[in-house]
Amino acid sequence: MKQWSETNNARVKVLICEGTQVHKALIESEENMRRQLQNLLEAGDYDYFLVKYNFINWDHFRIFMRSAEKFGWRFIISEKDANYYHLLNKDAIYKTMRAPNIRRDDIIIIVKELLARYPWQVKIRQMHDKMKNRTIVMNALKSFPRNFCLHLKYFNESILEKINSNLKGAFISSSTEKDREEATRMEKSFIKKLTRQGLQFSRIHASEHAMAYHIWKLIDEINLELVFHVHTKHLEMFQEFLNNKSNKTIIPLNNEHVKI
Repeated sequence: MKQWSETNNARVKVLICEGTQVHKALIESEENMRRQLQNLLEAGDYDYFLVKYNFINWDHFRIFMRSAEKFGWRFIISEKDANYYHLLNKDAIYKTMRAPNIRRDDIIIIVKELLARYPWQVKIRQMHDKMKNRTIVMNALKSFPRNFCLHLKYFNESILEKINSNLKGAFISSSTEKDREEATRMEKSFIKKLTRQGLQFSRIHASEHAMAYHIWKLIDEINLELVFHVHTKHLEMFQEFLNNKSNKTIIPLNNEHVKI
């Protein structure tokens, strides 16, 4: 954008973009999430990762799965998640939603429940039958060798009883909103229970939004004349920073028309 402005000898008057939310806490981008995860894998200190997340997110899933694939690890997900991602593969709105592919990617292992209680489970298990050696029950984790990533939304500390105790594991909390009350409660109770049982703890925080200083740098480099705030949580942070930079900051009220 900056190069375009200089080439055309023109100043960008208004830049409209999605993802302008700013949090008071530091929120990493998905690129940072990928880098942190791959740093952990490169270090080679652990035999497995136990990953807990709070929202199903395609990009989040893809980053963890591709990172596991890069280092030759198996990627284990729940039957419910497998069904969700399979439906995304099947009815992909974008090309990027066709891969990873639940049916074709051999490193994806699916943990299934003992009984099929819902119609979607019957359908996904018909697909299971064509996926040799890629479906297991939770108790089978006991016999799993090293180098696997268990990526689940719901589990409790008893899951460690189903994993080989001779393996060295790390628990990764990967939520999309770091300051959620749910995450705070989990950190105070659940994480303590896991660390007492020998797991190391790491937080790899994911966000669909850019980090605050990335947005400020963008505005500064392009030298925008006008800045509108869109679904911004902490308006005062933008206001204070941008006013100091001599930018014209506009915070429209609900249903307000603004003339440019």
